Amino acid sequence: MKNKQRILLLFVFGMVVSAFSALKPAPLFGDNAILQQGLPVPVWGTDTPGSTVTVSFAHQEKSVTADVDGHWEIRLAPMAASTKPRILKISSSSGNSAEFKNILIGEVWLASGQSNMAFSMKMFAKRNAVAGKIKADLMAAKLPEIRLVKVSLQAYDGQVERANNGWSQCSPETADGFSATSFYFARALHRDRKVPVGIILCAWSGSAIQTWLPKEAFLADPALNEIMSQYRTQYARFTPAEYEAEYRRIAELNRLYDAKIRNNIPRGERGPRPKYPLGPKCQTRPAAHYDVMLKKQVPYAIKGVIWYQGETDANNFDFSKGGPSLYRNQFSAMIRGWRKDWNSDLPFLFVQLPNWKGKLLDGNEAYQGWAELRDSQMNVFRSLPKMGMAVTIGLGVTEDIHPSQKEAVGERLALCAEKVAYGTEERYASGPVALSHREEGNKIAISFCFCEGDLVLNHSTNEFLICGADKLFVPAQTSLQGSELMVWSDLIAEPVAVRYAWENNAHPVLFDSRGLPASPFRTDSFKLTSQN
Repeated sequence: MKNKQRILLLFVFGMVVSAFSALKPAPLFGDNAILQQGLPVPVWGTDTPGSTVTVSFAHQEKSVTADVDGHWEIRLAPMAASTKPRILKISSSSGNSAEFKNILIGEVWLASGQSNMAFSMKMFAKRNAVAGKIKADLMAAKLPEIRLVKVSLQAYDGQVERANNGWSQCSPETADGFSATSFYFARALHRDRKVPVGIILCAWSGSAIQTWLPKEAFLADPALNEIMSQYRTQYARFTPAEYEAEYRRIAELNRLYDAKIRNNIPRGERGPRPKYPLGPKCQTRPAAHYDVMLKKQVPYAIKGVIWYQGETDANNFDFSKGGPSLYRNQFSAMIRGWRKDWNSDLPFLFVQLPNWKGKLLDGNEAYQGWAELRDSQMNVFRSLPKMGMAVTIGLGVTEDIHPSQKEAVGERLALCAEKVAYGTEERYASGPVALSHREEGNKIAISFCFCEGDLVLNHSTNEFLICGADKLFVPAQTSLQGSELMVWSDLIAEPVAVRYAWENNAHPVLFDSRGLPASPFRTDSFKLTSQN
């Protein structure tokens, strides 16, 4: 009996050890990777507990012992940018080793958000409006110092919808698979900084911002804690077995739905996509993408983050679970959480939502969810340090939530990077942003910051509204007086507030001398439709 017990114990111990017996560097390390210049570079992974892991790269060699759980981490000293291909070698006293070739040193950015960040160059090459331009850019994409890695798409641990296939060098043959927004951002950055540029794409189409927040963020804010409480209440309706059965049932319905798409069955005949039950496998649950995708990329050394997201939240009418006004709480909490993870005040650059027709709230055409979400984005831009905002009003398409002009988006994000991440002082990072206002008789005078050159006012359409104490907005007249914008209406003797481009499908009429549009704004703090 004792011998049998001893054999059983040895067998179990062998199983535990074998789980870590193979040296496994983190998935972001591979051939063609780019490491961040000028910062300590963490290299980490798993191995047999107690084994000694040695990392060799660019005349550095460091060793560490894997802990009781098999985890190990080494930090290489900061290095200068280099286009010289090098080998990253990782070896273990357990006898295993890994070598990754063609490693460069440059600038690494995390690109995250939803579909307008995720959609590839190939997808936009099919759009008639930009097909010729995109195809020409793909043909000219002989840019081997620009590289991209796509984080595996996972809704929960153990499930993979798209695997991480490693770092891809940019070329005419591979560039069509690059995220369009990040491709144009990286191309501009490479052109201006003249160093290798790496993009870590961690995005999920249709994702709401709550899926990218750390769980701790929900607990720290009562408004966000309500979201987590509702999730737990929904999940509590099932036993674990009942949840698993319902999840499998919906998964089969989704498989059939995808078959209808492949067979070109019209949207109207397909009906709505079946929704998974809210629970630990549902991709819309709070912290879903943070837990399973984003957190696993920490602590890979990065320069900063580019973020294009908000469409789903602008269209969310359940204001207790999110929506445009609560977005400011979620957005700021997410940024603080990510910065805490990387232990750095990371430059955070984001795309302010462009114009789109939006969705009506119970048929209410007065509800401007996209305008209210842009207002939340502006609030976070003003309140947190090292923020960059790419204003894209005017780049949208009324009937298409995925506008094609991603080159302009990428260029504007790169302009933000030059200012926020690299300290280029001679140029402003965005178009004009309303700074302050004052009343002058029956007019309101508005001054701006981030305006390069003179303000330019286009009178082709009127995007300005003004109101008195009754809070009833009417179309306003405008004129430029030096560096100030004067706004008034002959119908209002004592104006109180001004709003600019305050609608879902707004069009810019105010620019700086470069042609960059002013961000939509309001001078009031009136309660918005999406505020509970």
